Amino acid sequence: MIKTIISLIRWSANSLNRIVFWLESKDYSVDIQSKYVDLAPTDEADKAGVYSEAILYAMNNAKVSNIALTGPYGSGKAASSNLS
Repeated sequence: MIKTIISLIRWSANSLNRIVFWLESKDYSVDIQSKYVDLAPTDEADKAGVYSEAILYAMNNAKVSNIALTGPYGSGKAASSNLS
């Protein structure tokens, strides 16, 4: 009988530990999301149109013969380089 009670208490303790670990990991993931930005493409990179305006200006200016594009992975640099 005592072995059964001890086994039940251990099972309960392990279950509670798993729940605590899960809850702590949920709280930790919120902190990570606020510190880091994912590298997925976004349509909100140039809301004000500043970069688009600069590229259009350079493309329509005969004196400009070289345009360098930089940006994180997934920002669309390869698609933009096909312009001629």
